[in-house]
Amino acid sequence: MYAVTIIILFSLGAVFGSFLNVLIHRLPLKQSILFPASHCPACRKPLRAVDNIPILSFILLGGRCRYCRYPIPYRYIIVEIINALLWVALYNQFGISPEFVLYTVLFSILIVCAYTDLDHYRILNSVVFAGFLIALFLIILLDSKHLKSSVAGMLVGALFMLFWAAVGKLLFNKTALGMGDIKLTALIGLFTGPQNILLIMLLAFLLASFIGITSALINRRLKDQRLPLAPFIAVASIIITLYGNQLIQRYLELLS
Repeated sequence: MYAVTIIILFSLGAVFGSFLNVLIHRLPLKQSILFPASHCPACRKPLRAVDNIPILSFILLGGRCRYCRYPIPYRYIIVEIINALLWVALYNQFGISPEFVLYTVLFSILIVCAYTDLDHYRILNSVVFAGFLIALFLIILLDSKHLKSSVAGMLVGALFMLFWAAVGKLLFNKTALGMGDIKLTALIGLFTGPQNILLIMLLAFLLASFIGITSALINRRLKDQRLPLAPFIAVASIIITLYGNQLIQRYLELLS
């Protein structure tokens, strides 16, 4: 039964990952996510159902359009696999539960925001505001006793980022954190509560600092280096959500 459940969740996660790819591609371009149907961006030919199977179609087609052989970005299969694996990981951690539902939604939002920030240096208001509405609806419906904690997490996340945005402005005399980062952090806090959002942001800043310094050393360029923060926030959120308790326990064991 466990194996069947994993296969079903992996497949559903991949299917939903395919929809996330539509959001990632179309929303920054202000295109409809419903019309037209899936098509090749080069030759514009509609994709047949057999060419639109998550993961499998990419492999069978060799990563190219069936008609014009235009390369399909690897992002498509990467997002489908990542989302599928995250659904499985969440099931292993929480089972089929309110937490599972909430975090599948959060992780989907994070994937979209991470890629739009990577591709366009933008965290879309439409995604974040939709996330707030969905989060509040699900929390009230599935986990209403934690509503106060969720609101506290949202406020802590927003205030934490506003503080560091002000510090960055004073130190560098320019905008260090965008409003998109602040709103995304507030949204994550709504899902995770106040304690976890602080852990998430500390880990996100550590990851971003490490990658930023490493990149600057390799490229020998620190000034005016632009680093999208949403991917690091997304990675940190996933790590803390899935393994935060284990990491804290391991850290306490090392201190004792």
